Amino acid sequence: MNINIAEVARTEEESIRDFMNTLGRQLDSSDPKIDETVRRAAFLVRQNYVKIKTYNTRTDTTVFTVRDASMANVNLTFNPISLSCSCGNHDFCRHTLAAIFSLYQYIDSLSTWLEQFRSNAQAKQLSLLTEDRTPETWLNFVQGIYKRNLYTQTNLNPYLLDSIFSDMIDQIYSQMPLEREWKPIYLVFMQVSLLSHTWKHFSQSKTEAAQSFYHNFIEDELEQLEDMLRDAKSNSRLFALDPFYNTLKDVAHYFLLNQHGFVENRIELYLLLWNHLFTSTKDREQELARLQTAHSYSDDLSIEQIKAIFLVMLDKTDELEAQMESMKVDDVLSWIELARTAGLNNQEAVRKQIIERIIPLLPEFINESLAPHFRMSFIKRFDEERQGVELSEAQEETLFAAYGKYGLQPFSNFLIRKKRYEEWAALHQLYPTSLAFLEICGLKTILEEKPASLLPLYHSLVQVEIMQKTRQNYKTAVRLMKKMKSAAKKSGKNEFWNDYVATVRKNYKRMRALQEEIEKGNLML
Repeated sequence: MNINIAEVARTEEESIRDFMNTLGRQLDSSDPKIDETVRRAAFLVRQNYVKIKTYNTRTDTTVFTVRDASMANVNLTFNPISLSCSCGNHDFCRHTLAAIFSLYQYIDSLSTWLEQFRSNAQAKQLSLLTEDRTPETWLNFVQGIYKRNLYTQTNLNPYLLDSIFSDMIDQIYSQMPLEREWKPIYLVFMQVSLLSHTWKHFSQSKTEAAQSFYHNFIEDELEQLEDMLRDAKSNSRLFALDPFYNTLKDVAHYFLLNQHGFVENRIELYLLLWNHLFTSTKDREQELARLQTAHSYSDDLSIEQIKAIFLVMLDKTDELEAQMESMKVDDVLSWIELARTAGLNNQEAVRKQIIERIIPLLPEFINESLAPHFRMSFIKRFDEERQGVELSEAQEETLFAAYGKYGLQPFSNFLIRKKRYEEWAALHQLYPTSLAFLEICGLKTILEEKPASLLPLYHSLVQVEIMQKTRQNYKTAVRLMKKMKSAAKKSGKNEFWNDYVATVRKNYKRMRALQEEIEKGNLML
């Protein structure tokens, strides 16, 4: 016979309400295990996995079936309510909670009850945050915020992540300690912990657009973290902060070895902490010992390269020679971090050695190991990293050949530095860009030093605009011709320029709009 669960709920409404009130008082909402059990029970109800099997009005008993990983039977007796489950769990399990939740939703709002239950947890956490200031309290606070906002977002649109993360950061900042000495470590601790929780969401979407967005998002967060670390480094350190520093070391160690994806950024975050915050020899020796005994770690991580970084930090650079000899393309990112660490530890000779060994590997690394949308940011980063290292001209040629079209700006700067102005113009003809980008790459310098070399480049830009065949493009073409006119005048090529303008007018005499724009431009010298 069909049993109407709504009728059962209305019949037993008083005892169900009393039991739910008791549940709200008894269950510790700040306990992660209990919070997870409640969340899973609510999920079973919302997915309609809870069914009423029998209801005996004479004995006031009901049997539910709950479809979970395996089928479970829940026996519920009213007046007073008692629950038992076939799963064998003597405490409240997700099946027994799902059974009572399935009845409660017919007499009141389950969502409201769950919201109240979680707000109790938040209130308790906030109370603990001020009354019981420990690393564990801080970790639980971050975990609670993450679970409420992001944990259940399994198919998150990448572009919503930024907004959700900002909301979580705002919630964290609202509980910042008032004491000046505590603020810097609180910000660093919370930023690293929240990023660690969030990291798994970066692998949910594998599309090129999503991965590019995540990469930019992580870079922005790491820049903010670096600013926080500078503040923390310059601040006085209290003895009371030691447990928080020690816990942060553990969080960073777990993050590097056990998270997956974006390994370059994981290493960067890890080393930001070890280069700015954990600078004592004792701390670094202990971390190196942990790395040497690590047996389980993410398959995208080269643990040997991380050990090498600590050898540099500890000034044990003699042990790096053999590793440098066997440097491989796959290790380039780790070695760049190693070069950066050497620079931060004032070991310029080691830094120079590493940069020189990396350069021959760059052509293969950039063109075969890096996705196209990451190449420009990598080249910008590497070029910044190698600044101050004196390279031979042959090494610089190899470097810029490896950069290709993704390294136009650094190669342009190099050509200007070497006064190779014709090659600068030829480079930008080979890889056409925009006038704005040309100015970033040193166009004004070329105009001052060798204006004649710009004439072919300007001509190619003018031709591109004319071929678009719209009045707006014709106006742009004339603006470019005015700049070309200035270059011709500076180089004393007045006659050439007048012939050039006449030739353009002749070649495109049927383009009335272009003729009008040229006429208005007053281009003749």
